[in-house]
Amino acid sequence: MTPKNASVVNAFQILRLIGARGPELSLADMARTLDLSPAAVHRLVATLQEVGAVVRPRRNAYRLSPGLADLAEAVDTTAVLTALARAPVRRLVQTLGEVVHLGTFDGEMVTYLVKGSPRKKTIVPTREGTQLEAYSSGVGKALLAHLPEPELDAYLSSAPFIPLTEHTITEPGAIRAELAKARRDGYAMDNEEVVPGLTCLAVPILAPSGRAIASLSVSAPTEVFTPEFRRTALENLQGEVRTLESRLFGRMGAGDPGHHRPA
Repeated sequence: MTPKNASVVNAFQILRLIGARGPELSLADMARTLDLSPAAVHRLVATLQEVGAVVRPRRNAYRLSPGLADLAEAVDTTAVLTALARAPVRRLVQTLGEVVHLGTFDGEMVTYLVKGSPRKKTIVPTREGTQLEAYSSGVGKALLAHLPEPELDAYLSSAPFIPLTEHTITEPGAIRAELAKARRDGYAMDNEEVVPGLTCLAVPILAPSGRAIASLSVSAPTEVFTPEFRRTALENLQGEVRTLESRLFGRMGAGDPGHHRPA
């Protein structure tokens, strides 16, 4: 394995800290949080200022530079997610023997970017590029559960929500409660809310900010979703999600700034 450059790692940790906590974060705060010497933090921040990644609007106060936004515009998130997810989706299909999706939030809908299917007939009516209502699908609930509160309020105020089956949750208060549970649990369920007889379990892929950028799910006939299958599916989905988060965002341990995955 190629050895890591500690200075690069620490510089990115500083950028994450500044992004999460803003100008109230002092150099001393950064040093304590990252367990670095004040002199090391000073050198790193000075370098980040010199290359245009950080600005100092006032003494001992730092913000991310608009120059980072220019870099961000070059990132094709959809293409990156699609490319990185294909192998995990294949592995999950092989392990679980059911349909697996990677989906993202697009407006008020869910778009399925990647679909993996087993070599048997299924009742899952999707294909890559399909869009479904977010409030009724497991993938959608996993994404909605991690929206900032003002955005979730705006989404729920867009009612009425149309029932797709007799099991679809459509009352805004009940949807909010369902999403709160999904956030606490770390996964979301669709219990025959899109297709009768079809159950879905979805795990969000979280950015360092805590926002869900995508969700990985398995869909199977309800009779397949025994407690044992559910445990196995959840363990495998969570494992692949951790791998994807690591590839997308680097080190994401519990001590990393801004990371909010439930325990």
